[in-house]
Amino acid sequence: MLKPRGTEIFDAMHKVLCDKKVTSLIEHGGTITKDVVDEEGRYFSINDTASIESEQRLLQQYFLTTYSNLDSIDSKYRRFSQTFNWIVDAISENNAISTSQIIQENFLQCVANQSGRTDVELGWFDYELHRMVHYSMESLLSAFTEELVNLDGGSVNDVIAEWTSHQEFSINAERLSASLKNIWQQPVADLQTKMAQGDEIYELYIKHNSGEYAPVERALFGFYFLLYAWHRSKAIRDLSLIDDYQDALESIFEILDDAVNQSFDQVLQIILHAIVIDRHLRTSLRKMANGGDCSLRFYPEGKRYFPTNTYTGAGCSNSRLGNVIEMYVDIGLLRKTEVGKEITHAGSDYYNMIKERYAG
Repeated sequence: MLKPRGTEIFDAMHKVLCDKKVTSLIEHGGTITKDVVDEEGRYFSINDTASIESEQRLLQQYFLTTYSNLDSIDSKYRRFSQTFNWIVDAISENNAISTSQIIQENFLQCVANQSGRTDVELGWFDYELHRMVHYSMESLLSAFTEELVNLDGGSVNDVIAEWTSHQEFSINAERLSASLKNIWQQPVADLQTKMAQGDEIYELYIKHNSGEYAPVERALFGFYFLLYAWHRSKAIRDLSLIDDYQDALESIFEILDDAVNQSFDQVLQIILHAIVIDRHLRTSLRKMANGGDCSLRFYPEGKRYFPTNTYTGAGCSNSRLGNVIEMYVDIGLLRKTEVGKEITHAGSDYYNMIKERYAG
């Protein structure tokens, strides 16, 4: 059964499509020709809602106007609408800006100044914070897995002992701290004090490719990205400006909160045991129990772990913001240009409406 909005969309489409040749072919069969596709194909394209103007107007209205007076529904529409205006403000300054740049600039603006931030800005800050922590965990998982392969199996202590034997690092790794000398025995509080100033570590994270580094340096980068995320998000978290999901991020940050006086190698051992290894085994075994393929990178035997010789690399998921922008393009509120995106006339109308609706 169609909902009211679905019925209105159907009626708008039916008025245009009911007498089309393609519609008749779908209903009664027959042979479709190139001429028919050239003439009517646009009406059936999911990427061309503009061919049926009444449908497109309804989609624009439905995307940005709530269907319910419930606060839980209205708040989602409010954030989605304000995300549109946030995107428009970004591309108005630079229409060639990428979605990654929008997210990165917002992240740095939020850590620099927390006051007066909108729910949308804080929401996308939170998204990037979780993405950074997830990347850090994958970097640590990749480092641990490859070191197990090099050792032909071993305990967490064996892996960390191999890492702590290293005292010389690449130029990029040296940028993480004012000094990496005797780093493994230094307390976390000292690591934080000596950590690269400002947002240089975030710049390293943006450009990072874990596959270019040996396992020991992958572990080093992974930990410093966590340390940076923990340190730079503290003011926002202390003000409860983002939600507490009681998930991996919160668990890791609690470990760092409690471990400022513990040495780097001790804290790294805790994070590997409690977060990286445990979550990898739980997730992989759950997928296998549900009939999925084996994704185990290693398996435990007592305190030792043995590799399955399945390698893993760290990577960030594609930006969800790109999907949001493409939806706005599809319904005619934004359009693509040779260099990027720009707002349409319809988009300008909705931008002003949203700005007025949520003013103050």
